[in-house]
Amino acid sequence: VKTSLADLQKQFELSQQAYEDLLALQPVIDKVAAARAQLKTMRDKASGAQAAKLDAASKELESLEGGEGRRRRRGPHAATLSGTRDSLLQMLSMLQEVDVAPTTQALPEVPKLHQSTVSLIERWHEVQKQGLAPLKIQP
Repeated sequence: VKTSLADLQKQFELSQQAYEDLLALQPVIDKVAAARAQLKTMRDKASGAQAAKLDAASKELESLEGGEGRRRRRGPHAATLSGTRDSLLQMLSMLQEVDVAPTTQALPEVPKLHQSTVSLIERWHEVQKQGLAPLKIQP
């Protein structure tokens, strides 16, 4: 391997950050899915104002979760749980494919994905407190 130790260290640091963000994001994705299932069950039995509240909470979770699937290479990542997870997986794969210096595109992208991860987790906590707690949803 002719890659410098400094470049390999940078590759490791970026890979580690992407991996840690994936570890932080996955439990939130699982909780959102569980909450959506609970909302659906409750919605089937609800009517009137309660049904509207459940629909609003469900729509908010759907917006947070996203469902855009895998994005095309070089496209901007969606600021949703699934979009950010897919971008992190793609970045981790790209970083780990070969032992070379990270690309100039990867260097700024990993910190952006980290910030997106932090923001999405904070948004989830707000949704839990403001949207789900009053409905007695415990994912």
